[in-house]
Amino acid sequence: MPRARDGTPPNKISTPRKRVFFALAAGGLLLLGLAVGIAWFLSARRPPALARYWVVGLETAAGLFLVFLILGLAGLIRVALTGKLPAFFRRPSLLAGSILLPIARFSGRLFGLSRELIEGSFIEVHNRLVLASVTRKLPRRILVLLPHCLQWIKCPFKITIDLENCGRCRKCDIYQLIEVQHDLGVKFHVATGGGQARRLLADFRPEAVVAVACERELAEGIQDVNKIPVVAVPNERPEGYCRNTRVDPGAIRAALGLLMGVPPSAGNGDTPDQVTPRQEADTASCT
Repeated sequence: MPRARDGTPPNKISTPRKRVFFALAAGGLLLLGLAVGIAWFLSARRPPALARYWVVGLETAAGLFLVFLILGLAGLIRVALTGKLPAFFRRPSLLAGSILLPIARFSGRLFGLSRELIEGSFIEVHNRLVLASVTRKLPRRILVLLPHCLQWIKCPFKITIDLENCGRCRKCDIYQLIEVQHDLGVKFHVATGGGQARRLLADFRPEAVVAVACERELAEGIQDVNKIPVVAVPNERPEGYCRNTRVDPGAIRAALGLLMGVPPSAGNGDTPDQVTPRQEADTASCT
């Protein structure tokens, strides 16, 4: 079974970056709380009666929204630390994650952090949340969405219709993903864009999705598909965006195993919480 570039087994999932999202989201909430407090202070300076009612109503709504986000963030932190999501935090955490992402982006810009770093951290938190809250799924109810850029750019075979059209030349990772598809009985599809991905979701109506793409597309997809649990696997881009990208088949196998309730390999008692791409080039020869 493939291993990560750092030697991590495919069912072992590291968590190096969740703190980035947590710190930025907490900082953004602090700024939002200060804004609400300042608005409350200014409204106390005796505005006209009608205006005062409007201001108090808006402040109350903003305060309740802030409390909701704080509960959601607390739930996310809890699940990141323990791998468990209590019922009390379930709904706030599931809804707050996508709401907190724009707040984290705003905070990140203030500190000059890249959008890719922030969205990668969000994906790790989101994966942890999904894996802690989702129930066991049957293989036929899971859909794996792959980007077309995983295919070797000069490949003459059309795999967007059927992944089995792959010529198994070993110049990209598609041939290994076909092996995972055969081993686990899960349907893999290649999507050429967001529109086709949405059509595939509408056609297959899966109960869970494993999606491969760049961090930006994954984050946007998670926000768009908020009713279906999505485990996101960032791709690798040795030649830049949208050209001969790579993905670790072991990471896909790990994500599917977790969704299907397959236990970790014997001898590894760790509970995985985030799917990470491999960290060194695949050494298989290309013919």
